[in-house]
Amino acid sequence: MGKAIKFSIVGIILLALAALALFNNQNKITKDEGFVTNKEDYISNNIASIKQFSLPEFSSTDIFGKTINTSLLKGKKAFIQFIDPKSESQIEVLKRVCQGFKDEESTITVFIKDSEGHMFERFMDEIRFALGDISIITENYDKYKNIFKVPPCCETFNLFNEKGKLIASDLNRELYYEKDIRIYLNRLVEKKNRVIKKKKFFVSNYIKLGENVKNNDFLKPLAKVIEGEEYFDYYVMSMFDNVCTACQTGKLINRLKELHKLDSTYIYFLIILSDNYNENDINNFKTHLKISIPVIRADKQLSNNWNQLMKEFSNIELNNIIFLMDKKGKIIKLMEPDNREEFFSYLSKMSEL
Repeated sequence: MGKAIKFSIVGIILLALAALALFNNQNKITKDEGFVTNKEDYISNNIASIKQFSLPEFSSTDIFGKTINTSLLKGKKAFIQFIDPKSESQIEVLKRVCQGFKDEESTITVFIKDSEGHMFERFMDEIRFALGDISIITENYDKYKNIFKVPPCCETFNLFNEKGKLIASDLNRELYYEKDIRIYLNRLVEKKNRVIKKKKFFVSNYIKLGENVKNNDFLKPLAKVIEGEEYFDYYVMSMFDNVCTACQTGKLINRLKELHKLDSTYIYFLIILSDNYNENDINNFKTHLKISIPVIRADKQLSNNWNQLMKEFSNIELNNIIFLMDKKGKIIKLMEPDNREEFFSYLSKMSEL
């Protein structure tokens, strides 16, 4: 088996952002020996065993002749992905991981369905640039699906920690979407950034009251939003790099949803997600959080500005940016860590006018 791919915590996050949306699209289960016909039913019927699942005992040989087994994977974070080579979305997930996110603390092993024919050849061609760093197992696919408790219908993923404990799974509603990989890995990143980042980000240093977004180096691309929605008097701009309902971000989004219900006639609400999100991610985000507020992906210029600040500070600090501006683009209210309640109280009073 070729070298297990090594990728960074940040790399896993990017993988997760794509994987959680892309795998979520595979939602149908065909009836087979008593299996339920719907993925949601499968999750409901098996949630107890899924929550207790740990890295199972297995041993195999990859396409390059290298042995891969449980003992070799333990001691590192192990991402196990099952892939159907006919699925472009699943291949895209793997490509994202392979494109430069390497870390000695993590590995990935891929089980491939149907290694015969041109679809497998296409798969190999797509990830050829990373063949030296990835473990690919093609034999006994159904056997390993059973070992890893993957439903017969579809492909999925599991993420295990160094002790073999399940951290996140496509099949675990308790460890799913924004509550699982996002919040867990974000905490790891936050801890890591506290060590390596010497500067602290203060939003008021980059977004100043009274300033026009057209003159703000960071937010200048948002001036186009006003031009497209110019019949509103005010604009509430909310920028999120990562979202989890169990943390502060989820609470902020719920507050925004409440305000949006009160008044969406002269106050325009907009949620802007970082370029970690693709179209499928955004649809998944809106569906799971039941959001009627418009949601967009940051354009190239805003993404570049945002990412540059993340490199200088951290993803955690560049999350949860919310501010209010008028129809001319003047910033009139800014949410900061110590004024969140006052900020939302201000917006609430405006909505009641």
